[in-house]
Amino acid sequence: MDSRSIPDQIKEALRTNPRGMTVSDVARSIGMNSQSTGRHLDVLAASGQVEVRTFGRSKVYYLSQRVPILAMINMSQDMIIMLDNDLRITNVNSKFYEFTGVKKEDVLNKNIGDRSFPIRFSPDIAPHAAQALEGKHFRIDARYQRDGRGLYFRIKFVPMLYDNGNNGVTIIFEDITERKKIEAERSFLAAIVESSNDAIIGKSLDGTITSWNKSAERIYGYTAAEMIGHDLSVIVPPELLGEVTGILEKVKNGDRIMHHETERIRKDGKRVTVSLTVSPIIDSDGSVLGASTIAYEVSGYDRP
Repeated sequence: MDSRSIPDQIKEALRTNPRGMTVSDVARSIGMNSQSTGRHLDVLAASGQVEVRTFGRSKVYYLSQRVPILAMINMSQDMIIMLDNDLRITNVNSKFYEFTGVKKEDVLNKNIGDRSFPIRFSPDIAPHAAQALEGKHFRIDARYQRDGRGLYFRIKFVPMLYDNGNNGVTIIFEDITERKKIEAERSFLAAIVESSNDAIIGKSLDGTITSWNKSAERIYGYTAAEMIGHDLSVIVPPELLGEVTGILEKVKNGDRIMHHETERIRKDGKRVTVSLTVSPIIDSDGSVLGASTIAYEVSGYDRP
């Protein structure tokens, strides 16, 4: 008697007959009646281990050459759920279970709009899933409150057509919480820079201006649109160009220049005395990417 399980016997029979087998062929090969064999084949087909093709009134089964759907979605670092055409959950990947802590029986065959769904997003995702069922492919950013902390996800809705001919939806949840945090920090810093009374200028290591705040416009007379992308030499007196080169060389080495008093040329041609603090802009690897200059007008008012 064959000690292997019935599914394993069926897959071995299909493996040795790559041209395909009918239910009757498989039943004869493993010594089982056609009705029971058909039920096993249906289960294997539903799990993606066996492919079935229809020729007239006959169904021919083949060993699947594809990676089973569940195995494929389990490779993802994003949470993934799959819905049928009634928006019931048919598949959920391991990342979803890991994040939510729920069990299969808590989510499988449940409607995405049920109150029992373990994650409640703002905005609600159920209406978007219904739209995707109509063939619309899109994404939204949504917030989820967990333990008093707001988590953010970029949610993609992908219309699907399953082997049985029915429509469905795959929903992919990408955690963008850290990205949102970084964006918020950048916005906060940008607001500080724009509201500062000091001119704050960002530039690359070759002297090309990359940022220019409102106070830089006030002190030097040029708008950000006029200066970004241009060389700093636009506002530097010709006799001081060597000084600028020397400062940039020090910054490349990671040095910081503190309260350096010098002159610059305004858009109207007038010279202005400024005090500069120049600092290196350093990335997470410690490499110097550029320089940030903070300047205030010495001739305009006294500073502590």
